[in-house]
Amino acid sequence: MIILFVSECEHNAFKLSRRILNKYATQLGRRTWMARLSEEGLRDIYAELKSKVTRQMSVSCHRVRGNNRTTLEWIIGTRKHFNNEGMFAFSWTKRDMLQTVIEPTPQERAARYLTELAGLFHDLGKANRLFQNKLSKNASTGEPLRHEYVSWLMLEKILGQSPDDMTWIERLADYSTLHPRLEAAFAEGCYTDAAQLERLWRDIQGNNDPTLDTKVHDLPLPNINNTPLLHHLAWLILSHHRLPQGVMRLNGKQMLRAGSHIHRPFTHDVFLECLQPMADKKALWSDNPWWTQQVAAKATQLQHLMRANPELNLSAPDWIPFIAHYCRTMLMLGDHFVSNQNTQQCFTGDKKAAKPLYFANTNRAKGCMAATLNEHLRGVGKESGSLFRLGLRLLDNLPGITPEALPDGLRQIHKQLDSPFYWQDDACQKIKERVKDGIQDSGFFGIVLARTGAGKTRACARLMAQLSPRVRYNLALGLRTLTLQSGTAYREELGLDDKQVSTLVGSELARRLHEINLEASGSESATSDNLDDHAIDGMEDVDLDLPPQLQTLLATEPKKRLLLTAPILVSTVDYLVAAANPNRSRHLYASLRLMTSDLVLDEVDAYSEEDLIVLGKLVYLCGLFGRKVLLASATIPPALAEQFFAAYEKGYTQYCARKQQEPRLFAGWFADQASLSRVEKCSSEEAFNRTHGNITQQLVGQLQGETAKRQAALLELPTTKPATMYIHSHKTVDLSPVFAAVLAQCHTFHQQHAMIDPQTCKRVSIGLVRWSNTEPCWRFAEYLLRHEPTPDQPDHRVLCYHAKLLPVVRFEVEKQLDVMLKRKDEAEFLQHPLVRQALDSSPAQTIMLVVSATPIEEIGRDHDFDWAIIEPSSTRAIIQTAGRVRRHRPTTANTQNIALLSTTIRGYKGNDKAFCYPGVETDGYTLKQHQTQAVYDLALLTQNIDARSLLSQEQAQTAAITTLEHRKLRDWLSGTANRNPISHIGLQHFIQSPSMALSDYHAKHNRFRRAHSNLLFWLDAENQWYCREEIKHTFETVEIKPPKPEDISTTRYLCDWNVEALYDDLKAKLFADKEETLIRQQLMSIESACYSETDKNHTLRYHPLLGVYRLR
Repeated sequence: MIILFVSECEHNAFKLSRRILNKYATQLGRRTWMARLSEEGLRDIYAELKSKVTRQMSVSCHRVRGNNRTTLEWIIGTRKHFNNEGMFAFSWTKRDMLQTVIEPTPQERAARYLTELAGLFHDLGKANRLFQNKLSKNASTGEPLRHEYVSWLMLEKILGQSPDDMTWIERLADYSTLHPRLEAAFAEGCYTDAAQLERLWRDIQGNNDPTLDTKVHDLPLPNINNTPLLHHLAWLILSHHRLPQGVMRLNGKQMLRAGSHIHRPFTHDVFLECLQPMADKKALWSDNPWWTQQVAAKATQLQHLMRANPELNLSAPDWIPFIAHYCRTMLMLGDHFVSNQNTQQCFTGDKKAAKPLYFANTNRAKGCMAATLNEHLRGVGKESGSLFRLGLRLLDNLPGITPEALPDGLRQIHKQLDSPFYWQDDACQKIKERVKDGIQDSGFFGIVLARTGAGKTRACARLMAQLSPRVRYNLALGLRTLTLQSGTAYREELGLDDKQVSTLVGSELARRLHEINLEASGSESATSDNLDDHAIDGMEDVDLDLPPQLQTLLATEPKKRLLLTAPILVSTVDYLVAAANPNRSRHLYASLRLMTSDLVLDEVDAYSEEDLIVLGKLVYLCGLFGRKVLLASATIPPALAEQFFAAYEKGYTQYCARKQQEPRLFAGWFADQASLSRVEKCSSEEAFNRTHGNITQQLVGQLQGETAKRQAALLELPTTKPATMYIHSHKTVDLSPVFAAVLAQCHTFHQQHAMIDPQTCKRVSIGLVRWSNTEPCWRFAEYLLRHEPTPDQPDHRVLCYHAKLLPVVRFEVEKQLDVMLKRKDEAEFLQHPLVRQALDSSPAQTIMLVVSATPIEEIGRDHDFDWAIIEPSSTRAIIQTAGRVRRHRPTTANTQNIALLSTTIRGYKGNDKAFCYPGVETDGYTLKQHQTQAVYDLALLTQNIDARSLLSQEQAQTAAITTLEHRKLRDWLSGTANRNPISHIGLQHFIQSPSMALSDYHAKHNRFRRAHSNLLFWLDAENQWYCREEIKHTFETVEIKPPKPEDISTTRYLCDWNVEALYDDLKAKLFADKEETLIRQQLMSIESACYSETDKNHTLRYHPLLGVYRLR
């Protein structure tokens, strides 16, 4: 091929580029070269230039195609001399371009004034004897009534009865009468009236019910229909620390209760102290006029706005989400910022004045008073308004990737018709064609339906680069491993640097282990030099021009700083879900990130139904803030796609209403068959559902016509009643008959799918046995270690892989499997040290390698097995596990290579529910039969295992379990699931009932990754186990029941590691000066979720190489 090079390098970089190019090409002009090169030669030039790149370098490469056309291959260095097609800019002009100032709408201005007023009143309730005594003693005791509740009671008494909003606004706006009104309101020395006082005292006396559902009154919020502005103001004051308690009544109407604002019983005297001013202190409004002036000024602004816009209506339910998710966030940020500044110093005024002042907080470190209450309220009122204005244009002030700064991996250069990734070019082109229709400034909801191995990670990044003029988005994943892998892929495959992409995971240990793996594989450039950065990999040290409030708040918070500032953030989704359940202040920075970034959810259907409700709320919030959403999954069910679009469409409609613009919403579908990809305007849920149904039916049709790579067989388990046995005094079921049947099937598959090692002429295969739970996985590995093959059986080696392995062992298992099972070159597989060792050490002529694993193998591992045996807990589990068979080998399956157990282990034991934990069967969702043949469509699975039954509900009608999975998912998302008599907690109920955002009810009933606490078991140097409960941090010795060492021979274990040696090696690499106990709690430990007291059964079964499982 003919290649042209143009060098526009400057200074010494030009000499360097000329020296490199002259080695390969003929120089035609001062800055131009031409050469005839092969693909390999061009790669060599690219690699050499890339290794010498500097800021002054700029070299473009063009390929001659045909008689009159060239295409840009790449640009190395700065792109300022070239446009997107590689054309040289011979002249350029620099001028200031004023950004278009988008004025806030009247509704947004009204909401801002409410937020500022809430800031001026939010801590008014601290002006009482009880709270001031608490501050003076620097104590953290509770209060009968929280100060935010007292704040609202005080404001309610100041305002009196208000038939409409203009009445109370005029009262606050009249500065001449405001001071007398304040004096008169509290002349009697109490912050509320007698009737209210009696009701509050009655509730506190009877507040022994921890649920608080029946003995606590409703919060005295104003009527939202008559005085919507006052209702929103009251709610902002009451919720600025925590959401009010929500209670659902039998008629489906939610009520806000005072349960979260009332503490345990106190004496009557203490109760009165929190509702009475201090006679020896100045009244807040008597301190100085600044506070009252600010109150009157903000009320006057609101008054003028209401008169200028008589049509302004904030009583509409669609305004509630903006108040709840935006105004509250800005109020809380303003409170945090002012408190952060105030508590760094001590009060320097006259503490011995005749009438001392009220204070808002203390400097705990120095034990002194910090800011006065007057100063604090004025500060929060000012800063919350400033942050409100800032938030509306925050996207322009945060980092993003401009088109000219995009690396080659994210650029659409040309369509390569012969490429297996051509569908990505086609998808990007379809978006590019819609730019003229305004897609970059509109709402967008997309789905990537590409299959495993089609380049889904790169495709999502390329699509997001086309969808926005400045690339800024979150890639949210469900697993730490996937997150780290994706972060590495973004750097190595897409060419993004640390200023453009950052990775954030919850486990520092996981990140460090990932870096060691990269170093071992020669990818040191993708790792971070700093090992003490709290699981952060990216741009935490970059100096950014952030607003001063955020600079102050983020100065000592590297994780939060990264969460907010990274242009592309690759993280576990856990960092964002707090925005969907904003009970306390943990949600603040997640909400800011969601407001300013688009969202990509990878493998979105891999979560539980309850988790999907929370993720659906995230999608809704993206729409509410005008951001774009892209879902990626090859097996996305129709209910999930439809319900998530409905959530996004509802949120985006509310966003457009706030912006006073017509909703303009696009939807996109992108499959690895380019003919199925399309981008359309979607004006309604019906239009989306209709198009989505058509596309999935076409995709199902194409899948039906493809040749099969994976075909299933049924593995019949014994039907006789299983015998019982005892393991260390614990009664359990004897699984030996099941294991014998599974091993026989392993032998059959090995004979059918083994390959020949050219060095030894021995036959070898590697297979996966996937179990639903750790116990059968552990016991099957033990069974294989004990089993002695007969002369007519293949020799075998086993590896155990599940989440309850010690981290040092799991790290080694994953490291070995990741390299061994790439399988893009069979010679590399046969030369892997563990495979080589098994072949060379065994006297047998045929060797079978078996990996006994749990669902941990299904997602995030790029493994390629020859065959698999599956305990069928769900349809998705079968499809995902099947994707690990012949993953990188396109050859057609000539015979069956996957076997499904005829029932689950729970079914074999005779349990009432067989397909659960994990699985679809729960209360209200049960199967009449528990045999695989009865609940699955075996005729379909024996032909080919693919995603047809998950993509289309019609395809699932012949499989009872798949039909039940579709129904259960739709029920949970729509809110009709049989969870309790008064459910109303589905995704649809949240988006259709905006008042759900005003309480903790929906969040309390939909928790992400629900578990009450975690138990941490760890092993000390003397082989003694200890347990720590996450919520108690207590330690206790744990009874461990390891099998006798002589009973299990590890000669048939694929990797006979010394666990203590592995520990010493990792300890030297990861930890320098850290206490031994703390190191062992990370490297020699396992975590176990604790849902109930019975889960605290501490009888474990342990083996160094097999891990741990709990004897029940």
